[in-house]
Amino acid sequence: MYFIDRALGTFFARMSGEFRTGLAEFQSAYRAANPASASFAQAGPDAQIAHLRTVDRTPFFETMRTLTLLGMFSSPQYGGNHGGSGWKMMGFADQHAFAPPFGYYDREYTGFVPYSGSPTEKRS
Repeated sequence: MYFIDRALGTFFARMSGEFRTGLAEFQSAYRAANPASASFAQAGPDAQIAHLRTVDRTPFFETMRTLTLLGMFSSPQYGGNHGGSGWKMMGFADQHAFAPPFGYYDREYTGFVPYSGSPTEKRS
């Protein structure tokens, strides 16, 4: 959820009100259907899957799915893809697209660091 919290507080801030309303409705619907359970998060996997099947076509679910995928596969500099786990899962190597030989103007260039100052390790 770190990515989603950050996204809704920054670059997707315009979606935050609608998202919070959808989350409250999701939780209310879960509690109404499962009064013995304290929350969706505390439910077992079978109960969670059963509830997700009832809401998987709702706008909130589509938004949550999109944000989850963005968080899993975006650059770690945006708060998701912790340790590059999403990229490792699909075999993606985070490297700059340019490769030698360069032109006369940058023949002495030793490497590109795409995320200088980012929370992830520096790349060369």
